[in-house]
Amino acid sequence: MVSLYIHNLYRILAEEVGLGKTIQTIGFIIYLVEIKKTSGPLLDIVPLSNISYWQNEFDKWAPNMHLIVLYGNKETRKASEPVISQGSLTFF
Repeated sequence: MVSLYIHNLYRILAEEVGLGKTIQTIGFIIYLVEIKKTSGPLLDIVPLSNISYWQNEFDKWAPNMHLIVLYGNKETRKASEPVISQGSLTFF
């Protein structure tokens, strides 16, 4: 993922279950924030059924990351815009 990022090539991770996409993505986000000093915001789109799993994995592997879950109708999501526009956030 880092090599793709360096070469401005962006891909979607879509493969078999259990091959480490979650940890790869969290590691990549940590790389962007800690090594590349990217302040965000960063967006990671995950299936609704996986949101709680992703939150648990971020808590375990990146406890200092600030997460915002965007879920709900248009008005509910719009209410999060002021917080997101402040920057320095990672959300999915």
